[in-house]
Amino acid sequence: TWLASDLPQWVTTHFRVRTDRASWALQGYSYGGWCAALLSMRHPAVFGAAMVLMGYFRPEFNRGAMLLTSAQAQAYNLTTMATHHPPPVSMWVMASKADPYAYPATARFLKAVRSPMAVTASILPAGGHNVSTIEPVLPDMLRWLAATAKGFRPA
Repeated sequence: TWLASDLPQWVTTHFRVRTDRASWALQGYSYGGWCAALLSMRHPAVFGAAMVLMGYFRPEFNRGAMLLTSAQAQAYNLTTMATHHPPPVSMWVMASKADPYAYPATARFLKAVRSPMAVTASILPAGGHNVSTIEPVLPDMLRWLAATAKGFRPA
């Protein structure tokens, strides 16, 4: 709740910002992509959009480091949520087919998404799971944000 409640409340108290959900978006890379997707999907009244750069759609832990029970992990499986309880959020996702981590998860997620969720995907043929893969798609991501989230349109 710190990122979905406390931080937005602090920002709106200390800065002159719009408070409608169409003016709040999240972006994350790799595991941060899962966090951006998770927060937008679990808190759609706060965040209207998310950008997921080579992210995951369920908790991923190293073998032996599972910090959640199976039931807890299932509650954070965003592919399942997108199938059975899709929230009204817009999401831009990108992955590279050469990425053995994010691409399979992204492909499963894209097949699962149902309305009222809206997802735009940028799937690259090459690039792998690294930051240099992101730079070429940033202009497309920002154009998507400006077209999707009214709080991010130029005045």
